[in-house]
Amino acid sequence: MEPRRLPLLGAAAGALVGILVVGGLVATDVLDPDHVVTGHEAESALVDSWQRSREASYTLEGRFERQKPGIGTLESAVFEAQRPPDRLRRQFGGVEGVLDGQSVACATDEDGNFRCAPNGEAADYAADVEDEVARLASYVSTEPPMYEVASDGGECFLLQQRVAVPEPPYGRRARMCFDDDTGALRFLQVETAEGTDTFTATSIRGVSDGDFRLESDPSYQSRTVRETTTTTGPATTDPADPDDELRSLTDDELFERCQADGGRRELHAEMYRRGTSINDERWVGALGPDGPCLLRGVFYYLEQLG
Repeated sequence: MEPRRLPLLGAAAGALVGILVVGGLVATDVLDPDHVVTGHEAESALVDSWQRSREASYTLEGRFERQKPGIGTLESAVFEAQRPPDRLRRQFGGVEGVLDGQSVACATDEDGNFRCAPNGEAADYAADVEDEVARLASYVSTEPPMYEVASDGGECFLLQQRVAVPEPPYGRRARMCFDDDTGALRFLQVETAEGTDTFTATSIRGVSDGDFRLESDPSYQSRTVRETTTTTGPATTDPADPDDELRSLTDDELFERCQADGGRRELHAEMYRRGTSINDERWVGALGPDGPCLLRGVFYYLEQLG
């Protein structure tokens, strides 16, 4: 099967974006597009990595954070132990998963009592993983795909939504990394119109019998909601503030302005604020993939994703 061709911008910008899928992936100012994979090869690598993560045995500690502008930030410590078919996850004061062939759910009630109850016989683990992997493959391998995929050539991936659907499973943009040694999912960030969910593993190790105990652990009962003015997404720098004149322009007028002068930082910030896709063909224009509008825009996006 021939690799599916990205739009011209996808081939140029997607190659650059893939390098900085996760902060720290590249610690220098050098962007080497030779290490970036797109098309069918990236899609297959993503599906294979996801399947490996669901079939692996490991124990991890991490943190989950949900940011919603104007509302606040919800966060919790996370503990996950997996030894198929057993799998438990501690988060927000509860535990859920599969143990000894039974679905289990534990929660802390309003009085602080920690209670567990079986939820019936669990589904066949292998069949469940097979269905999950098939769904993921369908998201990236249809024509046109729901998501374009770029990889750093290793275990990190970027998914950029291409087809508009209600409640897309990985938002409008997602980034994920898998642990080289165990295969565990060590980073997942999903950006939606409402906010950003981020999971980051802080430690990953082998699994033991003691990791599957069903008991309360205060370390995972903390649930903090705080007011915040943080913008959505993983931006490491504050986007430039577009002026009213730029906000009044249509999308086509923004791109026309960008092609004319290469694009000021404020103009790219406005495109990013509107959720303009990195695969939008209007980025290229008459100047082609080497034009300053595209190049400056890609580097602005990388700055926000880095």
